[in-house]
Amino acid sequence: MRKNTPMSEHTKTSTDLIESTGLARSFMKRTIEAPRRWLPRPEILVLGLALLWTLGAKAFIVIEQMPDAPWGPLFEAVVPDLIFFSIVLLGFLIAAVVEQRHIVPRATLLFASLVLAWAVLNASWLLTTSVQLQPGVFGVLLQTSSDMWPMVTTYLGNNLLYAIPLVLTALLAGVWLIWRLISPLPLRITVGGLAARLSLVTLLLGVLVTTHQAQHRRGITACSGQVLAFSSHWYALRNITGERMDYTDITGEARHLPRVGERNVVPPDVPREELPNIVIVLLESVPHAFTSLPDAIGATHPPVPPEPDLTPALAKLAEQGVDFQWTRVPIPQTTKAFWATFAGSMPEVRAGYIESILVDQPYENLASILRKVGYRSSFFQMSTGTFESLPGVFANLDFDWAWFFENLEDPTTQLSALTADDFAMIPTMFEWVDDGDEPFLLTMITTVAHDPYRVPEWFMTEQSSDRTERFLDTVRYTDLFLQEILDQLEQRGMTENTIVCVLGDHGEAFRPESRRGRWVPFEEVIRIPWVMRWPGHIEPGTIITEPMSQIDVTPTLLNLIGFDISGAGFEGKDALGEINPERRMYFSSWYVNSPLGFVEGDIKYMYWPAINTLFRYDLANDPYEQNPTTIDGPKKEAIIADIRQWEAATHFTVPARRFREEIVFDHWRVFSSGRTGRSYYIPSSELAKRE
Repeated sequence: MRKNTPMSEHTKTSTDLIESTGLARSFMKRTIEAPRRWLPRPEILVLGLALLWTLGAKAFIVIEQMPDAPWGPLFEAVVPDLIFFSIVLLGFLIAAVVEQRHIVPRATLLFASLVLAWAVLNASWLLTTSVQLQPGVFGVLLQTSSDMWPMVTTYLGNNLLYAIPLVLTALLAGVWLIWRLISPLPLRITVGGLAARLSLVTLLLGVLVTTHQAQHRRGITACSGQVLAFSSHWYALRNITGERMDYTDITGEARHLPRVGERNVVPPDVPREELPNIVIVLLESVPHAFTSLPDAIGATHPPVPPEPDLTPALAKLAEQGVDFQWTRVPIPQTTKAFWATFAGSMPEVRAGYIESILVDQPYENLASILRKVGYRSSFFQMSTGTFESLPGVFANLDFDWAWFFENLEDPTTQLSALTADDFAMIPTMFEWVDDGDEPFLLTMITTVAHDPYRVPEWFMTEQSSDRTERFLDTVRYTDLFLQEILDQLEQRGMTENTIVCVLGDHGEAFRPESRRGRWVPFEEVIRIPWVMRWPGHIEPGTIITEPMSQIDVTPTLLNLIGFDISGAGFEGKDALGEINPERRMYFSSWYVNSPLGFVEGDIKYMYWPAINTLFRYDLANDPYEQNPTTIDGPKKEAIIADIRQWEAATHFTVPARRFREEIVFDHWRVFSSGRTGRSYYIPSSELAKRE
C-alpha cells in the first residue's frame, strides 16, 4: 500500500498556479459577461439601429426645414415609425413565449436585419428626395438596376456624408449577421420577465396609436404632414399589404391605342413646299417658375424672385409668338412626356417603360401623321439611349431617325450618368436638316438641367455648391442652347417658315420640404413653360391663360398647319381654339401608390393613397401649397373614385411574355419581353465590319 507523503514544493507551486489561472479566467469571464446582461439581445440591437437610421434622417430634414421649432413636427413625423417598431418588438416577445429554441433567435434576427436594410435604403432615399422609398420605386430600381446604378453611384459620390456611413453600416452589419446566424445567442428569459416586457410594449403601443389617431384628426403640419409623416415603415407596410389596384394580371387591352393609319385626319390642301418645318425643343427639368416668362413666381417657399434675364431666348420667343402660361404635365417623367407630347394622349400612369416595348405596328402620333404629307422626322438627345430603352420608344412612335449620346461616340462630352454637353449634338442635328428637301419635324430634348446640375467647363469653370444656384446655371446654359438653335435656323433662312415649339418635359422641386426632384407633384413640378412661334401665323405677344397640357401639343400643331383632326379622337385639345377655363387637369407621379389628383380652376386636389388622405389646395390664395385642408366624407370618396377612374383608364397592355428583337435607326439593337425592354448600341466600327 502506497503511503501518503507530504506534497513536494514543486507540486504545490503548480497547483497554486493552476488555481490562480482558473480564478483569473473566472474573473475575466465574469468581467466580460457582466455587461452582456445589461445589453439588449442582437435582434433588439439591430432594430434599434434601424430606428436610429430612420429618426436621424427625419431629424436632419426637419431641423433643416424648421430650425427654430423642430421638435413638434419631428414627433409628428416619427410616431408612425415608433408604432411599427413597437409592433415588431411585440412580435418578437410573443415568439419568445411560444418557442425558445435556436430557430426563434435566428428568425427574429433575420427579420430585424431585413428591417434594418429597408431602414437604411429608406433613410438614404429620404435624404435624397425627402419622400419615402415606395415599394413601387424599389421594384423599378430592381427591375432596371443596370440603368439605375449609374444614377445611384452618382448620388453617392456627390453625397459622401451619407454614402460612407451607408457603406460601412452595410459591410459591418453583413459580417455580424452571418456570425450571429451561425452562432445565435440562446434565449434566457423568465416567464415573469416576458410578462413584464409584453405589458410594457403593449402599453407603449396603445399610447402611440392613440397619439397618432389624435394627430390625424386635428391635422398635421405641412412640412411633416405632406412628406415626412408618410415616409415611415408603417406606411410602407400598408402600401405592401393594403388594398391597391393590381395590374400585373391584365391580359386584355385596357384602352385602344390607335396604330398608324387608324386616326381619322384630313391633310391640308396646300402644296408641299408651303408646309412649314417644325422644331420641337423639350427642356429637361425646367419649371415655368424658373424662367423669365410672365407670371413666373419662383419655386421655393419663401419664393425666390425670378431673374428677369434668366431665360432671355425663351422670353423673346414668347414675345414673338404665343405663351401658354398655365401648362401642366400629366406625369413628371421624361419618357411619359415624350408620349404625351407626340401621341397627343395620356401616358400610362404606372411605373415602368411600357412605351419602349416593341409593337407590330407603330402607334399613331405626330411623326406618322406628318409623314402622310411628305415630312421626315428625327429625334436627338445627349443622354444615353440605353436608359429606359428610348430607341424602342421612338421606333414605336414611327420616327424616321433617332440619335442618342452613344451615336456621337465621344465620351468626353459626358457630364454625368444622364447628362452631356447638349451643344455637341447641334452639328449632327443640322447635318440631318440640310440632308433633304422635304419639310421636316426636328425634335430634341436638352439634358444639362437634370440632376446633378452640371454644366460644361467652357460655359462655367467653377459652379456654386448651392443646389439651387447650380440649377439656375443649367437653366442659363439651356437657354443659350435654345438661342443657338434659333440662330442656326436664322442662318439657313428658315425662320419665317418654321414653327418653333418649346416646352418643358417636367419641372423640378426646390422647396425645403421637397429637397430633391419631383416625387411630390407640387405646382413647380407639374407646371411647365410652353411657347410657340410661327411668323405670320401666330400673333406676336399672344398670352393664353386657359389650362393646357402636354397632350395638347400634337393636336395644336396639326390644326395650326391645316389638318382637320375633328374626327381623330385625340385626348388633347387645340390650344389655339376654345378651351374651357374650368377644364380638369389630371396629374400623377409615376410610381406605384404615389400622390395623384387634378387641378380645376384654382382648386387642386392631391390624393395620397398611402394614407388614404385627400388634400385640397386653394392656389389663388395659397400659390406655394403650404396650407392644404383635408377632405372627408362622401365628397372625398367621390373625388377619389374620379381620380382612380382616370388612372385606370390610362393603362394599356402588350402581349405577355412575348419576345421581340429588331435593329432600329441603324445602330440600335432593341429587344423586349413582356413589359421589359432593352436597347444596345452597335458602334460604327462593328457596322463597318459587317458591311
